[in-house]
Amino acid sequence: MYVGELSKPGKSASGNNVKTLKGHKERVNALAFNPHDDNILASGSDDADIRLWRLESGGVGGECVNTLGGHIRSIRALLWNPNCNNVLASSSSDNTVRLWDASSSGDAKVTIDVGEAPLSMCYNYKGDGLAVAGRKHVVFVDPRTGGDPHTTIKDTHQGSKGQRIVWLRDQNYLFTVGSTKAAAREFKIWDVRNPGGKALSAITIDRGAGMLNPFYDEDTNLIYLASKGESSIHVYDMDGVSSTVKPRECSKASVPGAIMCGMCVLPKNTCQVQDTQVLRGLHASSTSVQTITFKVPRAAKLAQYFHDDLYPATRDLNNVTMDASAYFDALDVAVPEVNTVSLRPKDMPLLSEKPKDVVKSSRPKASTYLAAQRKEEERLRAKDEQFQRLEALAHQHARYNANNSMGSRKIKGERDRVAARDDDNDDSSDSGWSDDD
Repeated sequence: MYVGELSKPGKSASGNNVKTLKGHKERVNALAFNPHDDNILASGSDDADIRLWRLESGGVGGECVNTLGGHIRSIRALLWNPNCNNVLASSSSDNTVRLWDASSSGDAKVTIDVGEAPLSMCYNYKGDGLAVAGRKHVVFVDPRTGGDPHTTIKDTHQGSKGQRIVWLRDQNYLFTVGSTKAAAREFKIWDVRNPGGKALSAITIDRGAGMLNPFYDEDTNLIYLASKGESSIHVYDMDGVSSTVKPRECSKASVPGAIMCGMCVLPKNTCQVQDTQVLRGLHASSTSVQTITFKVPRAAKLAQYFHDDLYPATRDLNNVTMDASAYFDALDVAVPEVNTVSLRPKDMPLLSEKPKDVVKSSRPKASTYLAAQRKEEERLRAKDEQFQRLEALAHQHARYNANNSMGSRKIKGERDRVAARDDDNDDSSDSGWSDDD
């Protein structure tokens, strides 16, 4: 295993100059850094052993400080408890999940028989619940006692590709991603309180060939789905998920460069809050490991502010109050609540406290526009009325003042009106009546 520093990118050295961690007898399948101690690395391999390594100063090189043995077949995955120190879970092809006190070299504290090879496992947000996924079902256990499963969700996905699971921040909901009977990739949301019921949501993604692996950001409630052999990452918003609110697709990002061979997410405190990065991870191809970031675009004038709507208080990994001995032995003591910390730098004001800018808009307001429109209509109406009055005066003048400058020819229509007026003055049909009568 090679361990390098992210702060020193570039082409790695070759030959005997490369410091590696050697100790396993077979292929290494799983790696996991202790979230509460950056210098502790756990590794599992086909030799069924789990080794704990203490890295040297600077993160390059190290030595094996502990070996955990108990599995009889290859190690498939390792998972540290996010809220308790030195609690390590391991899954194996021997159909078991074991929990260890990484600070001691004894046997596993808890052994859980899944009944088939576990494909995925996850803790809930508080760390006092563990979910383990088989090929088509999910079981929930108390990781401190390892007793019978509390609940079981059966027939999660009908496809043959297996599944991956994530326990959402709201511990009532579980996320599973797998495939349909027709080999289309899909994910579902389940209510843990109703394991026998149907999924709250079932969304088909595409018909890709690879298995999608979920990466969950518990602060923003976003899930990133990536697959080996592809360059695209699907992003879904899980905020407010319930029986009525469905997950929403945010984007489908393309990773520049070569096709992915693997991906992992770095701790939240590695994000550059000045650049509004909400996720920072590593993308591995066949020839390189590159940093990838996801960020929310914001106006440049807001760069001086801390965007507290994007960065709520996050999990404080350096401040956990329960260790492995209390976790496994003091069962009458509840697992403490998660301690959180703000990512806000001291010199950055909050965006929510930013004074509102008084901006004079170049576009007229609706009231101003309507008033101008009414004024224009009144002007046109007054103009029309003036033309009508002038026209009436012109006709009146022509009626009583014939234009004889061109002989007997009169303006158009005037001869008819004059003739009609002469007929009105004819006394032949008055039956002897005069105007005086």
